[in-house]
Amino acid sequence: MACATFDESPKAPCLSGTRVDTLQGLVADLKGDQFRLVWLKGSPGRGKSAIAKSVCIELRSDKIPVISFFFNKDGSQAHTASTEIFASTIARQLARYSSEFNSLLASLDLDQVVHSHSKEQQLEQLVIAPACQVEWRSRVVIVLDALDECGDRQALKELMELVQKLLQLPPVFSILISCRPVDVIHNFMKGVLTKQRSLDDTDATGDIRIFVRSILSSITDESGSGKWPPKVSKMDQFANVCGGLFEIASVRIRQLLHQDSVPLIEMFDLFLSYPHDPTPSLVTEYRRILKSAYTDKLVSNEGTRGHQIAYHRYRQFVSLLITAFEPLSPLSLASLANMKVYQVRDSLKQLSPVMEIGGDSDPFRFYHASFREFLLSNEPPSTLYPVSFNGPQHVETLEQCLKNFQISVYGKTMWPRHLAATTNNESLRVVAILGLFSKEDLFRWLECVSAHDASR
Repeated sequence: MACATFDESPKAPCLSGTRVDTLQGLVADLKGDQFRLVWLKGSPGRGKSAIAKSVCIELRSDKIPVISFFFNKDGSQAHTASTEIFASTIARQLARYSSEFNSLLASLDLDQVVHSHSKEQQLEQLVIAPACQVEWRSRVVIVLDALDECGDRQALKELMELVQKLLQLPPVFSILISCRPVDVIHNFMKGVLTKQRSLDDTDATGDIRIFVRSILSSITDESGSGKWPPKVSKMDQFANVCGGLFEIASVRIRQLLHQDSVPLIEMFDLFLSYPHDPTPSLVTEYRRILKSAYTDKLVSNEGTRGHQIAYHRYRQFVSLLITAFEPLSPLSLASLANMKVYQVRDSLKQLSPVMEIGGDSDPFRFYHASFREFLLSNEPPSTLYPVSFNGPQHVETLEQCLKNFQISVYGKTMWPRHLAATTNNESLRVVAILGLFSKEDLFRWLECVSAHDASR
């Protein structure tokens, strides 16, 4: 259940004093009995998850039981990007609020239900059936955030079937879902009485100004220049060019904080000097960061070997990160790529505005799901050095796994999954990789696996 509930999710709530009207409206909808289902929708970067988390916090402060599942495709927790533990997570939270529900749940063979039944059957037996036998004494709210991060299109359709099943809960339950306005959700909503609130119809500029002023004013200028923080008018100018997207403001603030070689005020003024984009988007923001970090110098100076190395390591490390079936840390990524940890850190530090890089054993985490989607897209390259990947390159990861299985636990145990994920177009290369592996390393791999199993 860790990291799936709202209080364990790494996503941050709204800053105090922001999104006030939206929060009040959502809380009123969920406390009332007019709608069983409320849908908070909006395009990427509008702050849906922050609002959903703030709703949870406010409802809990009002002593209303809050059951939550925050989907998250950031790469640091594999189970929050699927519905594998959806039913059990909801059931365990309900058991905390009701001793009667807990007793009914305890009478079940939980392992047998979880491992031998479909997800719909799990939800029926672990949640719906026992909840319908309990006399609930107050409103209970279920908050499901970022449903579109549960997997692919088929996974989202299956999730909406589970949401449909949740509507069988007693009338005292209300449900908030938060996600992008995708067609799968729209089709589901046609047959359900629901209240919809769209963030795309809300001007968030004022809230972003409050957000920017608060964050920038709290930053300490280590240089002691006396020029920080900027004037309020300049901070508002910084906020105004973010196009109403909280995530663009967050990206630029993180970029400001990670520019060690440039004084804060100089970096801030540089942001203000950027050409104004009349239609800013997260895609253009990601393209700007990656282009300036990995490709601009290559284009301007083709003979600089250091820039070539930085770009090719970016391609290698990021390809492994977005392909991995389990979260990777700097340490595990270094062993999979047969590099030093400092080389991984040096190559990826330019991604600090969009990716959290913690301790050596801490999983990498994308701050926003849209960045991963951008990386996996087929962005038309503006130069000879593209920064997106046109989908996951499993054959590349397979090769790294088989090359480095002796030093990489991930490589030793996960290469069969990458083999299964390769495409027919990659078959010739896969045959060559497997041929070399079976000829030179198969017996060593068997020995490693045997030793690994024995140690466990």
